[in-house]
Amino acid sequence: MSSVNSQKRPTGACLRSSLSPIFQSLCCETFLTRTRRQVQDLEKQLSHTRKQLHQLRSMAKEEDSMEHSTLGHSEMHRLHIESSQRKKSKSLVKQDLSRVRTSLRKVGMGVFKAPYPHDQHSLGQGSSKPGLPGLPPKNVADELLGQYHASFHVTLPIIHWPSFVQQYEAIYREGSLHTVQCIWGALFFGVLGCGSLTRGFQDGQDYLDAAKSLVDVWDEDISIDHARSALLISIILVETNLKSAGWVWLGIAVRMGQDIGLHYESQTWPSVEDEMRRRVWWSIYACDRSVLSKHANSVVADND
Repeated sequence: MSSVNSQKRPTGACLRSSLSPIFQSLCCETFLTRTRRQVQDLEKQLSHTRKQLHQLRSMAKEEDSMEHSTLGHSEMHRLHIESSQRKKSKSLVKQDLSRVRTSLRKVGMGVFKAPYPHDQHSLGQGSSKPGLPGLPPKNVADELLGQYHASFHVTLPIIHWPSFVQQYEAIYREGSLHTVQCIWGALFFGVLGCGSLTRGFQDGQDYLDAAKSLVDVWDEDISIDHARSALLISIILVETNLKSAGWVWLGIAVRMGQDIGLHYESQTWPSVEDEMRRRVWWSIYACDRSVLSKHANSVVADND
């Protein structure tokens, strides 16, 4: 008898399992009802706020129209003039910071190095070295420049050619290198020396010596032309079977490039100069990889 009663009477676990779906559905309906009410309240508040904002904007427009109507034409003209004068007074005035830069270098000597300026010509004009090399005949220089452009510039476009040719024509109009920086003269003779490699000119050694004499490795005002000149000198030395000297000058090109930050990507440079900096650095890197493949010597670290 007791066994029969135990079968008919539901246990507590069975009762809870049968009631749990009903309880969960009730909880869900309660939660949804509360959520709907909260959403409706928020929508009412948002609508009220929009109405208030619209009223404030219309009131502001009415006040502006009333002010404009009360002011005369002459008064409006005077206010316009005063506003334009205030804007002009706030405009930036260009200043010559060359003296500040010079003082900064003197005061910071041994502590830090002033950043490389965007304008290469700010490093100084002309040349202070006596006994500058003379210019070769114009017809010879034209031919060597053509050989360089056809042979080297295609694979190593490290020079902005229109600017270089413009400066090249200017020095031949002047008849000397006294109007340009020494380092540009080194770049010029480096180009001539590389151009002479394709034709086997005997005076190629003279161009190499002239380029080396115009590169001051102790110069603190290093520019991108220093790295270009050192790279061209290393190419001439390697191509004339002076491997050790070429490797040394390639190392100089690498250090000069790193000193002025050629190995860093930056968005602060003008587009043309930024592209030339990128080309010079990767040309130096390619030449270093070429030396590594032939002589197991590398100047640039693998992670540079």
